[in-house]
Amino acid sequence: MIKLKEIKRSNNFITCLAFVEDAPNGIKLSFDEQKKQLNNEPLPKGYEYCEEHLAHADLYLESLVGKEITNRERTIMWY
Repeated sequence: MIKLKEIKRSNNFITCLAFVEDAPNGIKLSFDEQKKQLNNEPLPKGYEYCEEHLAHADLYLESLVGKEITNRERTIMWY
């Protein structure tokens, strides 16, 4: 599971705070709309195994390219 909060667009970047699993601290994600590339801060210590979670966030943020951002939060779950 990954929770995205404070989703917004500025200067061709879609940014948010991402919380993986039950991590108490979020990391900053930045999706470059022109390059279609996700940039992120390192995952919190002990959550390095959640690297694949960022792929789910990447797909979601890419789906926002060219669209109005109406929801500032999103929880993504899979199994």
